[in-house]
Amino acid sequence: DFLMLQCPRGQDTANRTGAAECSPCDLGHYGHRNGSCAKCPAGRYQDGKGQKTCLTCSSGEIPNPDRTACQPPPWGTCDPQGVGGGGAVLS
Repeated sequence: DFLMLQCPRGQDTANRTGAAECSPCDLGHYGHRNGSCAKCPAGRYQDGKGQKTCLTCSSGEIPNPDRTACQPPPWGTCDPQGVGGGGAVLS
């Protein structure tokens, strides 16, 4: 009989069928339910492994493309956080 390993929230089996142990969710991901990791949603990031939630960048910063850290928005792009006046173009 095949028994599926049940991992706690913040860990998964890294999609390895029949895995014998749980691994923490990777950077840029979070445990969105028991045994399942998901990429942080747009506008959020996670810089630690095995976390249950994603974080919000401080004012004036946006997550990097991998959603593992915050960075200043590039000039001439839209500010999704509304820091420049609700989606204003930064210059």
